[in-house]
Amino acid sequence: MSIKIMSRVFDTTFPSLSFDDNGVETTLSPSTVKIVMLAIADSSDDEGDNSYNGVNRLVTKTNLSERSVVRAIRALVNAGYLYKHDDRSRLGTNSYQINLPMLLNERERSKKKMGRPTKEKVSDSTQKVSDSTQKVSDSTQSDPSLSIPIHPVQPQQNL
Repeated sequence: MSIKIMSRVFDTTFPSLSFDDNGVETTLSPSTVKIVMLAIADSSDDEGDNSYNGVNRLVTKTNLSERSVVRAIRALVNAGYLYKHDDRSRLGTNSYQINLPMLLNERERSKKKMGRPTKEKVSDSTQKVSDSTQKVSDSTQSDPSLSIPIHPVQPQQNL
């Protein structure tokens, strides 16, 4: 399982993907494509390779129909996000490799859109937190006239 690859998939904004499904143009939603890609990334190594998933396993992980999973894989392969190797595992499952450059480029674009806080913003927020903590501690000082004495409960003795 590669958290590194899964986070790249999470950061990627997938478009609607279209492909030719036996002469019929089929378009898949970005959410369908992304959940299948996440399921494949979940079992890949840190290079995006060695993901041996059977369709049934992907159906279980994604909660999609078998047909939707097959279509999503086909669309991801046609769009270049995913490679499907001809070799199979000893259990007969497919071998997939994620095309990392496509995910990295999208991830870099998303970082630029969201931006990162500057050091000035971080130090300002730290100062605000420490100021608010001081205000809370000032307001919680106990007033002796409001204190109620608490006596420990004595256990009752059965006679």
